[in-house]
Amino acid sequence: MDTPPLSSSPSSPSPPPPLLLSPSPPPPLPPQLGGPIWSDRLHTQEFVQRVLSSVKQNPSRFGTSRRIQGVLSVVSEELEDVPLYHTVDQLSSTIHCNTPSLLQFRYCW
Repeated sequence: MDTPPLSSSPSSPSPPPPLLLSPSPPPPLPPQLGGPIWSDRLHTQEFVQRVLSSVKQNPSRFGTSRRIQGVLSVVSEELEDVPLYHTVDQLSSTIHCNTPSLLQFRYCW
């Protein structure tokens, strides 16, 4: 007597495969262009100093005089011999490396 082959019972379905989650790919980037780059001073030092002294002489004239003084102070410290501004963290990000501490960076010079 021949017996039919045994088959697995449908009462115990196999578990679904694990769900693998991963971030979606970023959208395509537009072609990289190299500009515009301004390689000269951005501000006239004499004008910045006149506005800064005017704000300091009459701080009640502007509601945000402290902020204006802060921005103008930073602007007045713009280096004359460095046409482009870079930060260490941006440079490190560009070359895909860890950002060195400021102390390490200063001792490189």
